[in-house]
Amino acid sequence: MYDKQDHRSQNHMRGSHHELYELEREQRSASLVIRYGLASVAFVILAVLISGQAYPKDRAMRIQANRIERAIQQYYSEEMDYPESLADVSQYLLLDGQPLLEPYASQPISDCGTDAFSAESCTGMVHYERLESGDSSGYCLTIFGRKGVLDTRWGGQTR
Repeated sequence: MYDKQDHRSQNHMRGSHHELYELEREQRSASLVIRYGLASVAFVILAVLISGQAYPKDRAMRIQANRIERAIQQYYSEEMDYPESLADVSQYLLLDGQPLLEPYASQPISDCGTDAFSAESCTGMVHYERLESGDSSGYCLTIFGRKGVLDTRWGGQTR
């Protein structure tokens, strides 16, 4: 029935099937890795879009906070000390003669007096605190957004 030639041909067929099976398995694995990778990327993008980072008014508030921080640094460069309050830097915060406005209700940005968030009184506001310790001085600036603290910024110098 089978001669040696047929037997070798049959083994070759078995080897080909095994190689084909292994190739298909590797392709399925690669496809699965690509799918999981794409799902992970989609999840990260979705998380960023949902977070406060993607909310335009929170972004605008961070930009205003940058201006406040620059005003604090400008005050320091002129006075060689940090301001006691944000009122001390108000002349540096005017934009075309107008105070900085928070992006949520277009009200002037002011110090809400606390670093604890209150939606009624702190949305779009900041809290500035001058810090001193021995021969060092600095500040802590807390920025509030629509859902709480957007950022806390620290600055300081050793005298």
